Parts: sequence; C-alpha cells; structure tokens
Amino acid sequence: MQIERSKNYLYRLNDEITSCKALLNSYHISCERKRQEAENVNNEISKLETLVNRFKSNNIRAQQSSSQPYHRNEDYNAMILDLADKLYSTLLKQLVSTIMDNTTAEFKNSSSQSKLP
Repeated sequence: MQIERSKNYLYRLNDEITSCKALLNSYHISCERKRQEAENVNNEISKLETLVNRFKSNNIRAQQSSSQPYHRNEDYNAMILDLADKLYSTLLKQLVSTIMDNTTAEFKNSSSQSKLP
C-alpha cells in the first residue's frame, strides 16, 4: 500500500515537474518578448533624441539666419509629436503587458502551490 501511495505521489510530482517546465518555457518566451520590446523602446528613444538634437541645431541656425522658412519648425514639431505618441503607445502596451504577465504568473504560482501535498 505504501509503495502504491509512493508511486502515485511520484506520478503527481512528475506531472508537476512537466507543468513547471512548460511554465518555465512560457516565462522564457515572455522574457525574450520583453527584451525585444525594451530594445524597440530604446530604439525609439534614440530616434527621438536624434530628432530633438537636429531640431535644436536647425532652430539655432534659423534664429541666426532669417533665410530658414518658419514652416520647417512646424514640421519638426509634428514629427516630434508623432514619435512621442508612438513611444507613449509602446510604453503603455509594455506596461499593460507586464502587469498582465505578472498577474498571470501570480495566479499560476498560487494555483500550482495549492496542488502540492
């Protein structure tokens, strides 16, 4: 009888190990996705910094020389606002995704702990 109980316990543990391996793989995929998202956000930040530096440089030149057309600043403002909006959307999606992943992980963690004897 003790051997049968031990076998059943071993089977449950093996099932739990398999489940944990699948969860670990899921976390690995999620981490890789988050790394890619962070890289994309860093790229967007670099683009914004470059654009701001160009804007500052052109703005200084425009103040020094009246030959620069005024509409060029408006174009840069529009581009900056567009990139800022994209960055905001990306950051918002990343934040929501992180919150959802953390909530899912906590739920899975609490439910897997309740399965153990």
